[in-house]
Amino acid sequence: MSSAKASLATVAYVVAIAGIAVVAFVGPPWLVVVIVALVYLVPQIVPSRRMPTPPPGRSSPDTALRGDPYASEVIGRLKADGNTVTAVELGTGPAIVGYQTTFRLRWFATRLHLFTLVIDAPQLSVTTFDACVAEANRYVTSMRGPFHFFQGGSAVVTAVRSADVSDEAKARAISQPKKRWMLLSIPLIIDTATDRTYRYAGRRAWGAAYSSWLDERVSNVFPRAGRATPVNRRS
Repeated sequence: MSSAKASLATVAYVVAIAGIAVVAFVGPPWLVVVIVALVYLVPQIVPSRRMPTPPPGRSSPDTALRGDPYASEVIGRLKADGNTVTAVELGTGPAIVGYQTTFRLRWFATRLHLFTLVIDAPQLSVTTFDACVAEANRYVTSMRGPFHFFQGGSAVVTAVRSADVSDEAKARAISQPKKRWMLLSIPLIIDTATDRTYRYAGRRAWGAAYSSWLDERVSNVFPRAGRATPVNRRS
């Protein structure tokens, strides 16, 4: 988000809070309740963020990644699961990005924006894995709208695929992800040499309400993730 948009968002927050404060002093209580409900619920119910279209002159992921059978399969599964799919260039290289958003009353009437990134790495050390996850998190953070505090949370599934995965990277993948403000990070490794998937399989206290829905999304896009290596330590 640009500095101009960030400034606009800050001004909007201040004006909204000031307006509610004024109404609270001079208006009836029911009007305060209505305003607060509108400020919170409208952005939750109406999606306000969308995946960007590929830059001008760049082909769609279907043509840009043609010739890669796995990429074609992942794109198909992402679309079948309700994602908008595009290809982006990250600091760690090209990535397939799927995006979908859902509102649920059982999530305390909130909206969740889910981004799924698939990244290839010829050799995957723990340093490279951490870099891919950090880059994916930065990308998702940059996609937030100016009023993201009112627009629900975001989750990012970062799948790094490699035929040469270090034991340290595998250990990192099955460890509990770090907690981040308004961002649920779900990193996983797809080891093409052994046809195994490594990801954290323990309980998630942070964002527990979304767990079952997120697990279903991961299983739909990465079927082998259901047989992911479990955590062999207490979380």
